[in-house]
Amino acid sequence: MAIASRPSSSARAGTLRRRLQPALGVTFWSFVVLGMSDAALGTAWPAIRSSLDLPIGGLGLIQLTGTAGFLTASLVSGRVAAGLGRSGSLLAAAGLAVTGMGLFASAPALGVLLLSALVIGLAGGSIEPGMQSHVTLSSSSRTMNLLHGFYGLGATIGPLLVSGLLLLHASWRFAYLVLLCGEALVGATRAPASPVPRWRAPVSRLKAHWPVPTSTPQ
Repeated sequence: MAIASRPSSSARAGTLRRRLQPALGVTFWSFVVLGMSDAALGTAWPAIRSSLDLPIGGLGLIQLTGTAGFLTASLVSGRVAAGLGRSGSLLAAAGLAVTGMGLFASAPALGVLLLSALVIGLAGGSIEPGMQSHVTLSSSSRTMNLLHGFYGLGATIGPLLVSGLLLLHASWRFAYLVLLCGEALVGATRAPASPVPRWRAPVSRLKAHWPVPTSTPQ
């Protein structure tokens, strides 16, 4: 009686890649929006400061608060993704980003800007580690470089978007409403559920899907 052979490690890795590959478009778009959000503030700040009559040091406080939110979310992103899955964690992060952008666009004072920066930072710190893990599991180092290239593309588009709207005599608030729509699109097209049940799966299980090449001594 013939016994079916067990799929090789390379075959399992190929299967995992094929199942994760369709979500790369969502990953690239999320990094474009992330870059736009990060880079837009510096260009929009003179208009924000003028319209809300803020102190010069307000920009530093906003950036510091956003960084604190990003670092906090990065520290717990693994546990969140383990509990919600990649699709659920990305949807939650997109919801945070949409909330933060909405607060920022409607902020009447510095305190609300700080709160919105914290929420946006939490969203960014939730999205970036999970998306980079996804690319690590599903693609090559070239795709990782391309991912960061899309972030750079977003960081280029963000200031141009704000500058263009201000030249058209539109409010800086409208620029953040555009960013809100971008974040909402990330949530609407979120990555499908991962075939790996939990990001915190045992290392042996991950190695079975993604074999690590070993070098032979010369």
